[in-house]
Amino acid sequence: MERDVSKLALVSWMLAIAISLALLVVTAASRPGNVAMGYAHLAVSGASCLLFALLAIRELRNAERSGANRTALAVHSARLIGAVWSWAALAMVLTYGFDVMPAWREWKAHLLAMLVIASLCYGVAVLLSRSAASGRDDETLLKLARLLAIGQLAAMLAVMVGLAVDGHMRRFLTERYVDWPAKHVMFFGAMAIAAISAASLKKRS
Repeated sequence: MERDVSKLALVSWMLAIAISLALLVVTAASRPGNVAMGYAHLAVSGASCLLFALLAIRELRNAERSGANRTALAVHSARLIGAVWSWAALAMVLTYGFDVMPAWREWKAHLLAMLVIASLCYGVAVLLSRSAASGRDDETLLKLARLLAIGQLAAMLAVMVGLAVDGHMRRFLTERYVDWPAKHVMFFGAMAIAAISAASLKKRS
């Protein structure tokens, strides 16, 4: 039964990511001359990340109810946060790597940062999984996972405030800006990561 639930969760994540990426590409490509598509892109980004956060929090809750220990919860959390980073990276590649939007010189730097952090999350998850397989909790790894969650929570809140205060979330209203799809992904991706990080810290407290 537990394996069936895990498969269902995986399928849910895959469908959510695939559908959201397709809609993000379509709305970004349709923006020129049609500001409604900018609003649509904003809505898709927000709805997608809200769904990611809800799916992740539900998965963490189910894992806790099934008796998962601190290490198992930390593994789930790292993987789930890594999935959101992966989604954001894919959105960047599809939007700018395939010329859906005009060239934005900074997109590769942002992509690299997303890939590095996603890899770090997955790497921590792998190390924690090995620790769990050995039948013991590695306190050093658990501390590292906790610090990673705390750091990401603080950083993502700062990203959201910065993007909102500096007016980046309104850039889609002006066609000369080409970075607005990335800003939507960054803002709402940060929202999802912050929510998952906060939930994971609460579960492990």
